[in-house]
Amino acid sequence: MHTLFWIAVFASVGCAAVALTEQWEKFKKTHEKNYPHPGTDAYHYAIFQRSLKEVNEHNAKYEAGEVTYSIKLIHLSDIPDDQWPQLPSLPISDNFVEHDISEDVEKEAIPEAIDWREKGYVTHVKDQGTNCGDSYIFAAVASLEAFNKRANGELVSLSEQNIRECYQNSTSVCNGQSPSNVIGFIVRNQSSLVDPEDTYPFNQTFGQCKFNKTGAVNTHVQGHKFFVGEDKLKEVVGTVGPVTVIIHSSPAFQSAHNGVFYDPTCKKSDKFDHAVLVVGYGTELGQDYWIIKNSWGTAWGDGGYLKMARNRDGNCHIGDWNIYPI
Repeated sequence: MHTLFWIAVFASVGCAAVALTEQWEKFKKTHEKNYPHPGTDAYHYAIFQRSLKEVNEHNAKYEAGEVTYSIKLIHLSDIPDDQWPQLPSLPISDNFVEHDISEDVEKEAIPEAIDWREKGYVTHVKDQGTNCGDSYIFAAVASLEAFNKRANGELVSLSEQNIRECYQNSTSVCNGQSPSNVIGFIVRNQSSLVDPEDTYPFNQTFGQCKFNKTGAVNTHVQGHKFFVGEDKLKEVVGTVGPVTVIIHSSPAFQSAHNGVFYDPTCKKSDKFDHAVLVVGYGTELGQDYWIIKNSWGTAWGDGGYLKMARNRDGNCHIGDWNIYPI
């Protein structure tokens, strides 16, 4: 009997080891990882196992109601934490003057919940890649796509590559800028025109500016409005449309999956380092949330989107810096 018991134990351990190895191979294939040297592969495999354990333990707490969100493995899950790429700080000026939003939001009652995806104002989730810190371009263009829908009645996916290659040199573009600068550039330098994505597609590299005003979309944008605060953010998102916001991308944010994301480690002193688009808000099981669209592809979050905690003191800077096109 004891012999049969230990045979069963060893068989179980062996099956678990095989399953773990299969997960590792699947992870490498999914994220296009290749470690030809056995020692290098073993090194990253050990980190992967630790990450998988952390995911399973965190998600067990999520299922038990001890935390508000789940997490998942990401492309960095086999890399030491201290070697994760650092996002560049996005410049937040101390002398920004808030604009008056009252004339834009007083026309309609503010709904308790809204999702602009359901109204046809949001294009597909895009992927900025890992080689350039230009989330501010993707978030600004995303808000402009919604503005163009409101102005022209048609949802068109606009070209981030148009801005990437025509705005400034690649070094300046990738080191972080303000989304407001992007709107200003489009107004001043391109007469409110932006090429559609299908004629000027995204490319990880940078080439010469190929802006073609003949086939470009006239968004009719004239500028932007800047404001702060979650209460005002609800007013604008609820009555005007999606809003570009700058947040702090904590390690937990980068691996977040489902539920309502709230990171207690985020502090007011954390840097602003990532721009996203708020496309709606609501309440789930008593938890208020924002719906954000990211630019890290559909593998991130919940199909490229995430619910972030709302009315929790601007967790991870949500609501602390907001703009929308006018």
